[in-house]
Amino acid sequence: MAETLTAEGPDDGAETHAAVLVEPDRMGAFESRLVRLNKKASKFGLEPIVVTKVQCVPFRRHLETIGRDGDRLLSSLVEVRNGERGRAGDAVLMNRVSLRYPIVKLGAWQVVGKVEAVEGGCLVFCVTAVAEDASEVRGRSQAKLVCEHCKRERRRAGVFVLREDGPGRYMQVGSGCLKDFTGIDPGAALFLAKLHEVIRLAEEEADEFARSSRRNAVETVGFLADVSFLSDRGGFVSSARAQEQGVEPTYSEASRMWTLLERDEALRAAYRAAIEAHQEAAERVRAWGLTKEGETDFDANTKLLLAQDYLQMKPRHLALAAATVAMHRKATAEAKRRSEPSDHVGVVGEKRVAVLTVERVVELENPYSRAAAFLVLLRDEQGNKLAWRSAAVPRELVQGQGKRVEAGFKVKRHGDYKGSAQTDVTHVQIKGWLEPLPH
Repeated sequence: MAETLTAEGPDDGAETHAAVLVEPDRMGAFESRLVRLNKKASKFGLEPIVVTKVQCVPFRRHLETIGRDGDRLLSSLVEVRNGERGRAGDAVLMNRVSLRYPIVKLGAWQVVGKVEAVEGGCLVFCVTAVAEDASEVRGRSQAKLVCEHCKRERRRAGVFVLREDGPGRYMQVGSGCLKDFTGIDPGAALFLAKLHEVIRLAEEEADEFARSSRRNAVETVGFLADVSFLSDRGGFVSSARAQEQGVEPTYSEASRMWTLLERDEALRAAYRAAIEAHQEAAERVRAWGLTKEGETDFDANTKLLLAQDYLQMKPRHLALAAATVAMHRKATAEAKRRSEPSDHVGVVGEKRVAVLTVERVVELENPYSRAAAFLVLLRDEQGNKLAWRSAAVPRELVQGQGKRVEAGFKVKRHGDYKGSAQTDVTHVQIKGWLEPLPH
């Protein structure tokens, strides 16, 4: 998983380049380490480390069973190439940070590493990504630490490993002799060793993140498809409704779809059978959200989110994106209702009984009372549209949107709404629900 890329500069150059992967939540810590290093660079008259580019790169989590019995699960990250798409839940975003930093070099010699003696062995710091340099530095950690410049026989706490241009000859020099031999301050050479430590730490953190099961993003269309799938099974639960009823909102369930599928075999089977249709629906939702006219903050925010191929695992972001699924369904149903033919029902003044579907309940301003007034939009079995305006709408009717009910009513007026026949009714009385109401 570790990705450190280093390119040598020109022979007389003063800088080189590296790239390292950093998990977005660790960027603050990574930048703080660079700030501390640049203070050391300034002290030794070196050019500072510069972040030249930060690119957000999508990866997918790859899981592989290993071990003789296949009883261990190995997690790794694989970069997503253009056009590739995985499941919503296997997306991970990483920052590829490009760095430019100075080469500590004078004349024909360049510092490529440091070997530091500790109890029981030696610590090795290689400050380039050249394979031969790394091999040379590691090899010298297995031998006696002597200075090949002064050749004095005494125990050394550490030596610097240098490489000569051209023939590529290596030499190890004690810190006390480094300045005499090359003109380089040992502290400046140690600065590069510290830079290597910072990059190595970032690599280790990236590797640890890769091996874990943690996620920090979801693929946008896949997430919308999961929201659509869950909405079909149990209805869409908004954040506000979830808080009122003490249940989990749909966006949260969709964000952990993998876990839900792993635990429920029946759910997995239903998901496999339906997910292709929901992915197509998600594409339509995204296209609708990106082209939807509107000037509200919600419209602007959702357009920004839906334009991204990946969504960060931030509740607010996921909730906004998920809401577009419910809004698209509502808009589609409304457009369908408007296009359906409708005839007037009965004659004015007639009392009737019919099976009606509660399509929508709208709360109205009531200038004559503090009590709420409602507009209840209904449809009979033949598709004819009815409307009831009242301040005395039963609570169960308000909660019964989408449900069928047998009800009595009186025809008040034959009217028209947006080119479609609509019958206004009064004195609606519920005789019985044909479908259970939500609790």
